[in-house]
Amino acid sequence: MKVIKITGDRERIVLHFDADLDLASARCPEHYSVAGQTPELVTAVGRLVTLWGLDLGEGEHPVTLTGLVSDRGEALDPASRSLTYRPPYHRRRVRVTAVQPLRITETGMDYPAYLRYVMSLVDEAGRLGSDIVSLPESVQYQPGKPKAQMFEPIPGPYSSLLSERARRHQMYALGAFYERRGDTLCNVAVLFDRRGQPVWRYQKVFVTEVAQVAPGDGFCVYRTDFGVIGAMICFDILYPEGPAIMGLQGAEIVFFPHGIGGVQTSEDFVVTVSRTRALENCFYVVPTGFGRLVDRGPGNFGRSCIINPSGVIVADAGHGPGLASALIDLEEVRLAAGYGGQAAYNDVRERLIRERRADICRQLAEVAHQRRSEMWFHRRHTERQEAE
Repeated sequence: MKVIKITGDRERIVLHFDADLDLASARCPEHYSVAGQTPELVTAVGRLVTLWGLDLGEGEHPVTLTGLVSDRGEALDPASRSLTYRPPYHRRRVRVTAVQPLRITETGMDYPAYLRYVMSLVDEAGRLGSDIVSLPESVQYQPGKPKAQMFEPIPGPYSSLLSERARRHQMYALGAFYERRGDTLCNVAVLFDRRGQPVWRYQKVFVTEVAQVAPGDGFCVYRTDFGVIGAMICFDILYPEGPAIMGLQGAEIVFFPHGIGGVQTSEDFVVTVSRTRALENCFYVVPTGFGRLVDRGPGNFGRSCIINPSGVIVADAGHGPGLASALIDLEEVRLAAGYGGQAAYNDVRERLIRERRADICRQLAEVAHQRRSEMWFHRRHTERQEAE
C-alpha cells in the first residue's frame, strides 16, 4: 500500500492511498507525526485520511506514518512512511457568494445609480466574509442604448467599482464584462484579487452568430490563494467540452455568469445543466444570474446557486434579488463505493481523469469539423438555388 498524493492547507492535510485502509489503525492519531505535531483528530474513509488540528507554517514539513495497514492486511510501503509536505494554500474552507441583482429594466434606475445598487449587494457579500464573489453577465446593459456603446474598456466605470470593492473587502471578485479592446468587442470574465488588481481574464469561447463579439481561443484556469477556478459565460454552458477542459486543468470551482431568461423552461434548463456539469467533472459550479420581482413570469428567473461536485445545491438565492452564499471545503472528495466494479472506495474525479479516452475526444473534434463543413456546403447550395 502506498501514499499517492498529499493535499491540504496549514491546518490539516489529506493523505490519499492506493488501497482501502484498515480504519481502526488509520484513525489512531499516534500513527501520524507532521512537523513533530500529533494531529488532534483523524478521520478516515476508504482510501482517504484527514489529519486535523495542525499548525503549519510555510515551507516543507516532514510527515511520518507508522502502524498503517490496508483492509486486506497489507503493510505500508517503506517509501511512504517518511514523506514531506508543503502547504500550497493557507486554508481550503472558502466562502463563495453569488450576487443576484435585479436587471436594470426592473429598477427604473439610470446606469450610474444601477451600478451603485449592484455594488451595495457586493458590499453585503463582503460583510459576510466572502473569499470570492461572482456577478451576472450583462450588468452593463442599458435600455435604449445601442449594444456596441455598452462596451467599456477595462478599467472602466463598472470594472473600477468592482475592483475597489474587492480591495475594500479583501476578497476576489469575478465580473462578466462587455469589454472594448481597441476596435474589438469582447465578452469576458475578469477576476480581481484581494488587492483589487485584475489578475485573470477569460474571453467567451462559444458565441452566437448574432452576438457580434470576438470569440476567445480557449479555456483556462487560475490558481487563487485557496484553490483553482475557471469560468464559462452564458452560451458556453451548452458545450461540455469547456468544463471538461477546465476540469483536466485542475479547476475546483467554475463560475457561470449569465443573463439567461425570457422563457419558462430557462430556469429548469440552467439549473439542470449546471448540476450536470458539476457531476460530470466533480467540481463546484456557480451559476450567477439576475433575480426578478415577480415570482413567476417572463424575464430573468434568479436561481443563482452553489452546486457541489455531487450535483447538490448547497445555497440558492431563489427568484428574487439577493445572495447565494456558502462555506465550502475544497478538500472534500467525492467518493463512490464500488465505482467501476471495484470493491474499494474510489475518488471519482481521479478515476474519470485517469480513464478518459483522449483518442475519442479527438474523434469528437474531427466529426464536429466535418459536420460544420457539411452544414456550410448545404447553406451555400440552398442560397444559390434561391438566387436562381
